[in-house]
Amino acid sequence: MRNRKFFIIGLLSCVAGLLFSCSTGVEPSPEAALLRITLQAAPSDSTVRIATQTMRAAPGDSLQINIFQGRAFSDSEYAVLRQRRDELFPQDHQYNILKRDSANQLKRYTIFEYYVPPGEYDSLRFGISADFMLLTYGYAYGGIGVPMESPVGMNLLETIPVRYSMNEGELTEINLYLKPFASVERYRDLFLFTPQLELVSTNNLGPY
Repeated sequence: MRNRKFFIIGLLSCVAGLLFSCSTGVEPSPEAALLRITLQAAPSDSTVRIATQTMRAAPGDSLQINIFQGRAFSDSEYAVLRQRRDELFPQDHQYNILKRDSANQLKRYTIFEYYVPPGEYDSLRFGISADFMLLTYGYAYGGIGVPMESPVGMNLLETIPVRYSMNEGELTEINLYLKPFASVERYRDLFLFTPQLELVSTNNLGPY
């Protein structure tokens, strides 16, 4: 009887050990990382030649650009980006990249801010186009309108090679410049918009 009692206790101990040491196969998912992409007109790109006149950047200028189809790439895999965290599905957005803030500084826009899986990434991709620029240099009222279009056959999706780490529960910010005037070129009777983008900085801003 005594031996049977010890046998039962030993058996229960072994079963309990197995239960505590076994994995259920359902592991907790990592917390998402947050990626923010900003875009601003490059302050140093401030002149463009229209016909025989050199136009300079002025506070009343505007260049309406369209941003769409944001992707964050890790090799051949990618995460879809949205402009805001609460955006239900990806949308196209328009910005006046030459707009100035209350301090007369070129406005910096957050064009994407969305959650991505933690890991190592190697590029960004998004679409960018423009169809109209208004230049006001030398005009007391109004200005000169410059209709434009993308070159025929040009891929509107721009790829920016940049290596960055996305850490669980942390915000990474990537800042880009668009050279607005260098992106505009006259061709016959048209002005063509070929975006000239520049990587400014990549910063990990810690927990979001």
